[in-house]
Amino acid sequence: MNINLQKSNLSEELEEKLDIIIDLESEIVGKIKFLKKHKLINIDLERLDWWLENFRSNTIHRLFSLIVLDSLIYRSYEMLNKSILRCLIKDIKPIYEEIQNVEFTVMDWIEKLKLDKSLKIKFYGVNKDNNIQSSNIILRNLHTIVHNSHLIVNDTQLTHNIRSKTLIVILDDIIGSGEQFSKYFKRLVKAYPEIDENKIIYVPLMATQKGIDKIKTCADLINKPIKIFPCEIIDLEKHILSSDTISKFKNILDFESNYDFLELFIDMNKDFPFIKSNWLGWDEAKLAFINEWGCPNQTVAMVYHDENEIPTSTITGNNSYFYLLKRRGCQ
Repeated sequence: MNINLQKSNLSEELEEKLDIIIDLESEIVGKIKFLKKHKLINIDLERLDWWLENFRSNTIHRLFSLIVLDSLIYRSYEMLNKSILRCLIKDIKPIYEEIQNVEFTVMDWIEKLKLDKSLKIKFYGVNKDNNIQSSNIILRNLHTIVHNSHLIVNDTQLTHNIRSKTLIVILDDIIGSGEQFSKYFKRLVKAYPEIDENKIIYVPLMATQKGIDKIKTCADLINKPIKIFPCEIIDLEKHILSSDTISKFKNILDFESNYDFLELFIDMNKDFPFIKSNWLGWDEAKLAFINEWGCPNQTVAMVYHDENEIPTSTITGNNSYFYLLKRRGCQ
């Protein structure tokens, strides 16, 4: 079925079920309000309504906005610190003890990270390009579990610590394809040939298995294996257009025909041409991840504004488009 016929048929079906769509929107927004009330998500509810208004005049657009909203996965700073602390206890503590020939109880380890300046461990936010890095935002937030003296904030400090017997934990927000960090790691090894797997540990908050495999292959090829401890593995099969997600909405709305929802979603971008890149998310990941510190670029672009300063709206002709979140700093 060609795209125009799909759009015509689906629009007709959805128009007949507009009352169900309105009820569904109310239900999904109610869930967001509940999560916000209990501090499990940080979305401005007024802006949420503005964002939904972008799509209410077109039933297909409206359907996709609800699919995205229902699929949102949120991570807060509190969740971040708990994840990193688990990694510090389970994965990093044994490595540190082996390198330094010491042993700590879990409580001693937690206390030393917070209070002991002499501990030979440092944390560094990966700098993959010259833009503001969410990894540096994550690094600054670590002060609640790690003493500030253990945070590396510039390249001079990085150089000094790589050339000493210090274990360096490189923090990142997300591994998608693994391409960006692989390039960064090659540059790091070129600058510091003495790097080995007992000096550098890579801790992304979220990662795809595909990305982890890419980085490990790259590291092995340059004979510099690296330990990677993701706090959370992302299942790429659970994206906004997964069969499970679409089946859920098909069951609610009882579609009579089969549609190519990926093709329809891609076509939707034509109606929002000012969103010029990453409509499907970086590497076509089609995710709906949002964090308290920003949106990873694997998230579909209809969610966020890709600037640090967010305007009230983007004006295009007679139309205004309201973004739900900032690319950096969602709150």
